[in-house]
Amino acid sequence: MDTKQDSGNAKAASALTPATRTELTHGDEYKMLREEIMLRIKATHQTELFGAIGVGLVYSWLIVHKGNIAPAILWFIGPCLVALCAISCFVNVFEMRRIGNYLARIEEAAFGQDGKLIGWEREQRVQRRVVNAHLALSVSIWALAFVATVWVSWLLSRS
Repeated sequence: MDTKQDSGNAKAASALTPATRTELTHGDEYKMLREEIMLRIKATHQTELFGAIGVGLVYSWLIVHKGNIAPAILWFIGPCLVALCAISCFVNVFEMRRIGNYLARIEEAAFGQDGKLIGWEREQRVQRRVVNAHLALSVSIWALAFVATVWVSWLLSRS
């Protein structure tokens, strides 16, 4: 694949206005999908942060108003919030992996079997153990957070 011609095509395609542009290049698609991955990473981090803040606020409110809380089920809002945040994060990770697999195919077409430059997504395939260890750690942390909030909710609902 002639990368000089491709970069020239990408520059020419990007110079066109949206009304006159009729085709999407693989380079454009690659950039768009990498941006999608970056947005999903940001959404995952925000979900983690806002989930932690939300759980803290729920427990703070429940503890302050402990005497006025009749149904014990209210104490289990925290675990529900953790479960929803975990599901949201797992959906984002699943989509990032799916997009990454497609980007690896674009890289295979663009870079071929060049041993020096294989592309980021293909590099991640090579380092699959590290990627899977990171995923396993994330799953473990979410599971631990869920179990901890269930335990705390159970303890607080009893007292």
